[in-house]
Amino acid sequence: QLRLLGKAIKSVYAAVYFASARGYIASTANVLSEEKMAIVVQEVCGEEQTMISNGKKQTVFFPTLSGVARSINFYPVGHEKAEDGIVKVAYGLGKVVVDGEPVLRFSPKYPKHTLQTSTPELVMQETQKSMLALSVEPEAFKTSVDDAVNLTRLNIPDCEQFESLKLVASTYDYENLRIVDSCYPTGPRFITFAPMLKFSTFPLAEIVRTLLDIAREEMKCPVEIEFAANIPADSSSLRKAVFNVLQIRPISADSLNVKLNWDEIDQTQPLLLSDSALGIGKVQDVRDVIYLKKSSFDPMHTREMAQTIREWNNRMRKQNKGYLLIGFGRWGSAIPSLGVRSEEHTS
Repeated sequence: QLRLLGKAIKSVYAAVYFASARGYIASTANVLSEEKMAIVVQEVCGEEQTMISNGKKQTVFFPTLSGVARSINFYPVGHEKAEDGIVKVAYGLGKVVVDGEPVLRFSPKYPKHTLQTSTPELVMQETQKSMLALSVEPEAFKTSVDDAVNLTRLNIPDCEQFESLKLVASTYDYENLRIVDSCYPTGPRFITFAPMLKFSTFPLAEIVRTLLDIAREEMKCPVEIEFAANIPADSSSLRKAVFNVLQIRPISADSLNVKLNWDEIDQTQPLLLSDSALGIGKVQDVRDVIYLKKSSFDPMHTREMAQTIREWNNRMRKQNKGYLLIGFGRWGSAIPSLGVRSEEHTS
């Protein structure tokens, strides 16, 4: 275990030599020689659970839930307000949240009203499709630039063998064409967190709302909190539920207060004009557009696409040109089907 820990620490230190890390330092006008680095060894929230995969017994480690909460919601829906905040939560490890995969989104002020669970169709289309767990088999540990190399991805139907699934899932009732907020009926499971958000089996919304209020008051600005919680699914267990705050950081809300005088902006020859858009701001000195067409996107060739875009980026940077990069999917994704992979995943 000590040897594996040493390899993991060396991998983190090596990350400063990635082109993306050097590019970030250059773009923020920092001086490389003045940069300092430290390693934080932190206990992971969760518990070991045994599963059967390909006929073999395997031990994995994951929390019941993990997510990100922000005290300000840049894109409120319906009766939500920006100051109510927003939470994104997932079953298992939180990398699926950070990577932008489908997870549950809810307002901590209105936890019983989530858009994704408003109809059975939305539940089936927009909720979490798979979860991530840490493989704790020593012989399976690998050092890699890919931070997901030691994680096991499980589809939600494969999680039936975990007792914790009943704490976060609902069931589709074929006979009545409706979603039942429990795992007692038989049928497909969907991650809705309804037992917690609707019936308060665990006060998730209340905890997050309280933490956001305290952090925002103490830091005197909007904040973002990363968290994880583990709830023993076995009712006979003497262990109690644990909620861990992983980190808190300030976030900027300047874009909410941006005001533009559209009478002073030339709208005679726009490339794109919309009367309804999310977010507001102004970016100047953009002279070129690099466009990756959806018809040309192939998830089997994201490495080649990333290399081509990297070459264009270097060329524009050397010429000191401002440009707009437009493309299909999510930039920097670790999952090829979601978009062009990041540089770390193409090394």
